[in-house]
Amino acid sequence: MTTWFTLLCGGACVVSALLIVRQQLPLHLRLFALGLQFGIWATVWSLYEPPEILPGPATGILHTPLATPAANHPIAPEAGKIPYPIGTLQSLSITGDGLTREALGSLPPVRLRPDRERSAPRWQLHWPHQLTLGDRLEVQISPQGTAPEQLTLSLLDPFGAQVDTAKLGPGPLRGGSVQLTDTPKLPGRWLYKLRIQQGGDQREEPVPVVVDSGATPRVLLWLSRASFETAALSRWLRQSGTEAQLITQLAPGVLRRVSINTQREFPQQPLQSAPPFDLLILDSQLWPQLSDTQKQHLQDFATRKSVLWLVDRNAPDSFLNYMGKAGMPLHRGQPQDLAGALAAPDEIPTLTLTGLQPEEPRTSDLLLGSTAENPIYWGRSTPSGSVGLVLFENSYRWITAGFTAEFARLWTDILRHQLAFAGKQPPVVIKSPLPKMEQRVTLCSPDFTAAPTVTAESDGDPLVAVSVQAEEPGHCLAYWPRGAGWHHLKGTESDFSFYVFAPGDWPWWQRDLAVSETAQMATARLGAGSETNSDLIPIPRQWIAALLMALLLLSWWRERALLR
Repeated sequence: MTTWFTLLCGGACVVSALLIVRQQLPLHLRLFALGLQFGIWATVWSLYEPPEILPGPATGILHTPLATPAANHPIAPEAGKIPYPIGTLQSLSITGDGLTREALGSLPPVRLRPDRERSAPRWQLHWPHQLTLGDRLEVQISPQGTAPEQLTLSLLDPFGAQVDTAKLGPGPLRGGSVQLTDTPKLPGRWLYKLRIQQGGDQREEPVPVVVDSGATPRVLLWLSRASFETAALSRWLRQSGTEAQLITQLAPGVLRRVSINTQREFPQQPLQSAPPFDLLILDSQLWPQLSDTQKQHLQDFATRKSVLWLVDRNAPDSFLNYMGKAGMPLHRGQPQDLAGALAAPDEIPTLTLTGLQPEEPRTSDLLLGSTAENPIYWGRSTPSGSVGLVLFENSYRWITAGFTAEFARLWTDILRHQLAFAGKQPPVVIKSPLPKMEQRVTLCSPDFTAAPTVTAESDGDPLVAVSVQAEEPGHCLAYWPRGAGWHHLKGTESDFSFYVFAPGDWPWWQRDLAVSETAQMATARLGAGSETNSDLIPIPRQWIAALLMALLLLSWWRERALLR
């Protein structure tokens, strides 16, 4: 179409030029007429294809609507919402709630300036999506904003019975939190509901959870010295019924052994070629005291079972060198207090980070914590074993302050991933706290040697997989679920199920995720520098039409003058 229109305008311009040349007029009038006709036909062509000669703005604006209980949240900016190219904009101002990390990742690199004026309610949510039979389901809700009326929150079990309830508001919600609990009685995939009542309005939100029967692991807790932290951990192991042996290194070659929940005879050499343990919990200060043979057996054990290191703030350099050679390097920083770890209540004592933090973790690794920059746990799983690093201390203060359930949930989350190889949980990480239909859902696992099959429970049709981050040992795969509900992953060592939410589910949680992820991306995204020119944008068609009208009036005035 463009070629034919260009030829048409060019031909008309040539015919006009020939007619003007044949006129018996002075040379300067004919040159003026030729220029006028060329300008007219060039303007006609520009109406179809406006030239890009105007400088683009330094700051663009991307409007994102607010998430409300009656509106779906946007998944990406629609074409045409930004009326100019954004390839090299110096900054992009985002109004409304913002967008998720996946949607913002589809934009070109640009400095993001999120909207900071918000008063609508936002909810931070946390609940364990994988449970072992006997564990307690705890739904933690931390709202922000203002509630005009009192909110009544009720947790409904999969059969519709109300198992717990709480109230929030009216008035400011910032700083408050609510926890609703229940203990599933049967293994399986269960869909709890959270009923939210505000005045005469009522809605229900899904709370999916997978409960497996599991098996009690056998644990070796081997420490270089006793401490309040390890005493609390050993007490929790005893109360949970876990078969364990506690070994404390009193002196070189002098060990104190305590058996927990078992009469079984454990071997005198803990790190023999085939120790009868599923999980080894070791103190980083213990590493220099191990013999070369024990270190070799420990490396072999990590490939077949599970090793969890309690990293001390004064961890020796030899331990850091060992972890660097194992592919999990740590860098030293300053110890700091961390509040609100794993959506803990505000009144709970803070955890103390040891100051040792991951250095370039893999995408398939699991980082637990409130932020990715300061994780409290770093874990890496394979189909046959796992290695984990606990990067905090002082969790024993949670027990002394009366938060026994939160302490148990903290360590249960850690040990559940550590025991992935034993069938406690497949080593699969979902890179989205709220997977939604028709959006990209990224699954990561070192077990993905080939693309596993993901099917929806509703129709059973497999989803198309797109590989990402394939350069890592084990990699990530992206899927686009077509509908909401349970989805099953097959083709790995263990089956794995996850729930896909509808676009309108959890609007308050969607608001908080969009706001927080936009703010995080704003600190990381960099675009063009101040010295870089912005993209050129087309001339508006109304300007071209006004120019064409002026040229036609000038041509009419010229012809009228000649006729006189």
